[in-house]
Amino acid sequence: MKIIFMKKRLLAVMIILMATMFLASSTPVSAKKLVFEDDFSSGTLTNWYTTREHPEYWAVNQVGAAQATINRGSTIVELVPTDEHWNANWKNIEWDFDMIAIDGLDKNFSFNYQNLDNWYEIHFIGSQFQLAKVKDGRVIWSVFKPFNIVNNKTYHLKLTLRGAVIKLDIDGQLVADEVDPTFDHNYGKIGIKATTGSVYPTVLAFDNIRVYDLDQEEETDVTFKQTDAAWANEEYDHAQKWAQNPTIKHWGCALTAMAMVLRHYQINQLPPTSQSTDRREITPSSLNQWLKSQSDGYLNGGLLNWIAITRLTRLINTLDNSVKLEYQHLNVTDSQQPYLQAVNDLRENRWTIASLPNHFVTVHGMNETENDLKIYDPFSQKNWLSQYIQENKVPQAYKKFVPSHTDLSYLLFAFDSSLSVKVFDENNTDITDNFIYTEHINDALDTQAEKSLNVIAIPKPKTGKYKIRVKAQQLFKTDLTIFAYDQTANLSDLSQPQLIAGTTPLEFNIDYQKEAKSSLTPIRETIPQLKTTIDQLTQTDKLPWTVNFWLQTYLDAANNNDDEQLQTSYQVLLDKLISWFRDDLDNLTYQYLKQQIKTLW
Repeated sequence: MKIIFMKKRLLAVMIILMATMFLASSTPVSAKKLVFEDDFSSGTLTNWYTTREHPEYWAVNQVGAAQATINRGSTIVELVPTDEHWNANWKNIEWDFDMIAIDGLDKNFSFNYQNLDNWYEIHFIGSQFQLAKVKDGRVIWSVFKPFNIVNNKTYHLKLTLRGAVIKLDIDGQLVADEVDPTFDHNYGKIGIKATTGSVYPTVLAFDNIRVYDLDQEEETDVTFKQTDAAWANEEYDHAQKWAQNPTIKHWGCALTAMAMVLRHYQINQLPPTSQSTDRREITPSSLNQWLKSQSDGYLNGGLLNWIAITRLTRLINTLDNSVKLEYQHLNVTDSQQPYLQAVNDLRENRWTIASLPNHFVTVHGMNETENDLKIYDPFSQKNWLSQYIQENKVPQAYKKFVPSHTDLSYLLFAFDSSLSVKVFDENNTDITDNFIYTEHINDALDTQAEKSLNVIAIPKPKTGKYKIRVKAQQLFKTDLTIFAYDQTANLSDLSQPQLIAGTTPLEFNIDYQKEAKSSLTPIRETIPQLKTTIDQLTQTDKLPWTVNFWLQTYLDAANNNDDEQLQTSYQVLLDKLISWFRDDLDNLTYQYLKQQIKTLW
């Protein structure tokens, strides 16, 4: 019997595999983990114990199935897994097994078995079956469904339990899909069972039992921890310049989450370097090294540039024909249900990264009711987003990575939060608020240690002219990052390092090109603007009145002269004048005036 059954199963598996290959491109396969199995090939029932009397009624028969033989009326015999072989944390499960009715009228099996007074069962008799729940020794809920189990035929059954939802498939046909209105979140074990009433004997066999935990995934995903000894103590970015504990263990949550997303999309190897044709497998360590080697890998020291990942996937695509990933930032708009931002992607088997206060985690699945998200946490052992929400750590944003073969273009501005940066389109419309957000990372072991930046990220910008305006409340030296990516993610680095901003706006024009290099041009400061700036510096005691007098005198003379050659001469004289008064100025004021003089004319 078992040989014939296995042949049938092999044919069924081949058919299923062919169907799966046909559907694989559009239908994500639900993950589940095999947690219990028994085909009784050992010839024993050591994984089971009897819940009632008469253990002698059970045996492994000659074809290797667990068989119950009852030769008297009004008798119930039942086996459930031992505590050693069953984990109470297995709640939402799928149970596959074969049932062979050899003799008699009654065919049974049980589930959510807790004790003799609390259990569920499905009982076939005649042309129907009863699905029933017993609580405290009495039936409190039941339904009847049509289905006829005939003797001397092997049936393959699949019982799926998700909370109150109970589904039963027999030989691929859905015969029950019920919701238990009395469900009280009490779970239990599976049970193989046989009964007689006034009619006997009953001979019933079970075989090829498999139980899957629907709350766990098969360990096929490549997962990483930032605390892994293989890279935990490696320097994150160039963190020795700005962190007391500069390692991946302390700062690498976003990096580690990103490495997992790449591996999920089967993006497994980095491009070769200029020093070697070898390609390194993607891990937090190798990804960190690649980002450090790129001008756009990390933003202003420490914050991962997600758009650099888009560029990386395009480079790898040319080698492996793997997917290119388009980055999208999604702000959370509903604090009560932040998971809604990610659900649609998860339905398509697309992972996201949740930006939590002080942390990043990889979102890879959801529960049956879609009100909680499964996570791979780079640092802790948490498995569900709700575990963070219970700590009042609600996601602030999601980082989406969508397979794309079209437009990967972006305009990215990253800057210190003390700066005011505005972006205007070619119609001189301020578009800043549509695209601005704040990015944070923290030391995982010291939440007081933080790096943060304001980011303006404009996806798929149109070819054309853009203007940016930069101001600060006082003189402030900073790095202004400006990355322009064309539609194939090629980078034009337009950044302004060591820029000194002040109360007088600094303005730049950007000529953005979707299919070519982009460029940036400073907008020249006028002499009246510089004269006002000099007065403001004097009023705040940054500039002595003597220096103010001479600078204003030179600027008035230059303003009254339209000769371009003489204007250049005045620019040289102003620069020399500032150098002459170097000892009367603090360093920041000195550098700022030098910078502003260069922007005249």
